[in-house]
Amino acid sequence: MGALMQRGSAVLLVMAAFCSLSYGDSRDLSLVTRNAFEGLGTSRGGLIPLIVTVGNSGANARGEVVLRTNSLVTTFPVDLPTGSKKQFLAYVPEEANYGECWVSLDTDQGSHAYPLKLPQEVAEYICLIGGSTGDMTFLRAANPDAYEMPWRDAYGKPGSLPDRSIGYSSFNAVVLGEGSERMTDSEVETLKTWVVSGGVLVFIGGASPAVVSDKRWAPFVPVHSLRQKNVNGLPNIESIAGSPTPNGVISLSQGSVAQGAVETFSSRGETIIAQKRVGFGRAIYIAFDPFQPPLKQWKGLRKLFVNGLSMESTIETRHWVMSRADPYGEYEYDPTMDAVNSPFQTELPPTGTVLLILFAHLIISVPLNFYVMRRIGKSEMAWVTTPIISIGFAAIFFSLASGLYEAGQSTRTHGVLIASHEHDVATFTGKAEVFIPRGGSYDLRLQDVESVATGSNYYYDSEQALHVVDEGTVRIPDIRVSNLSFNEFYFTQRVADSKFVSVKAKRVGDNRLDIHLVNLSPFRFDTTSVQCSSALYQIGTIEPGGEFKGVVQGHKYTKDPWSQDSNLAVQATLHGFRAGPQIGEDKGSNLMLLYFGGTPE
Repeated sequence: MGALMQRGSAVLLVMAAFCSLSYGDSRDLSLVTRNAFEGLGTSRGGLIPLIVTVGNSGANARGEVVLRTNSLVTTFPVDLPTGSKKQFLAYVPEEANYGECWVSLDTDQGSHAYPLKLPQEVAEYICLIGGSTGDMTFLRAANPDAYEMPWRDAYGKPGSLPDRSIGYSSFNAVVLGEGSERMTDSEVETLKTWVVSGGVLVFIGGASPAVVSDKRWAPFVPVHSLRQKNVNGLPNIESIAGSPTPNGVISLSQGSVAQGAVETFSSRGETIIAQKRVGFGRAIYIAFDPFQPPLKQWKGLRKLFVNGLSMESTIETRHWVMSRADPYGEYEYDPTMDAVNSPFQTELPPTGTVLLILFAHLIISVPLNFYVMRRIGKSEMAWVTTPIISIGFAAIFFSLASGLYEAGQSTRTHGVLIASHEHDVATFTGKAEVFIPRGGSYDLRLQDVESVATGSNYYYDSEQALHVVDEGTVRIPDIRVSNLSFNEFYFTQRVADSKFVSVKAKRVGDNRLDIHLVNLSPFRFDTTSVQCSSALYQIGTIEPGGEFKGVVQGHKYTKDPWSQDSNLAVQATLHGFRAGPQIGEDKGSNLMLLYFGGTPE
């Protein structure tokens, strides 16, 4: 017995040594996270970009960083050779602000895990890139209105900025301060994409505005031919800032208004503030530097930024985009867009009908069935008639949901593709509904997707978190579903080479444009229209590679956020373009193109 115990102990020691060897020492691994933007907390609908740094001083390790929330689990594969340190950006979903969120490093050599603690105060944010931390504390009102969302400041540094446009989704505006000219090319392109999709970008002047002279921003800057000038005060600035400027010399970099831009404030006949529509967003130029004396302590700065620059317009932009992403919200969905035999058209019977059928089955198959069989003297036949009755009721249920059983894998997507002639990358924001008739594991084959969130799973309840893999773009390679599965996904996707349209126009009279529009895409445009200066010009269908030439009479139209601008905004329903999940047949997608193409001659 003693020998047996000794042999057992030896086996346990060998097993323990093997486990220790295979698991490694987690003390050799490190996991550190920090917010990419200092001061950024919770915003409405925004993600928080997180800089994740992992390191390994022990044996070679391989594994993944995992970001967990209640409904979303995101994994970032990592390979950590001995002595290595790696850094990447992770994007914390909005729901982490209201529930638990964990981050962990799980490898074959050990693990680290800890909860993320995010600020709970909800606010509207403006970000300063470059400059000094604290330069925009004037946004914080001393006595904020209890019924209004407070304004807060956040700060980003070139070299540590988001690599996806959704990294700026928490901000109403981004200000390019001193030092922002050191942004990398990739960071500049990412910020441009955000502006085109609806963001507000602010350029500042002053004595030496290096970023305004940066050729990478040339198409976005609302002014050109800058010249230096020093002034004492800015007459009438109190009309938009609430108070006059302090005493002292103010350095200005004034310029001529660029094509497509408009002057929004002038002083002494000189342009002080100008803005330009860039895609769905706006670029604003301020001729002075608010972060330099004597303006640094100016009490009018808060009102100038919040009200004078119309920062809340970003909120309206967000609402417009989301109303197109969810056709069952504000947007009036057109049922004629549904395909024939679409599972999304199938209506399951109401709960009352189902309960009535179940109750009828219970009554007929047991007491009534046995009662009838007994009255005719065939009680033993009840064992035969009961299964027949059950099959009959099963057939009734099947007929009520026969459309689902007959349908194959199907996808229906709604959303809007926003593009501009001044930038090569477009953004698609939308919602995809996916129907999978047979249970199993499936790859949704996402491409260039920046973020994913789950929608409601209708027809059945599911408490399972969605698992996604982030390797620079988001993938869902292994979604596990049951039979007759319906799922919804909200997503944002990059679309490169987005020059879908060439549009030129010339004014030929009152609300009349001579329009030349070419469809450069492989997709058909339906219900095509052009908006410009509060007028709508209806064109119709344009086939792939086709064009429209002609004079069109405009009709007064001021419904959309950009309709009063002088830019040519092309809207069309896209046929043939497919965004989001690339699985199953497309059944009745409704995709809108919104393309901004310059100003008329």
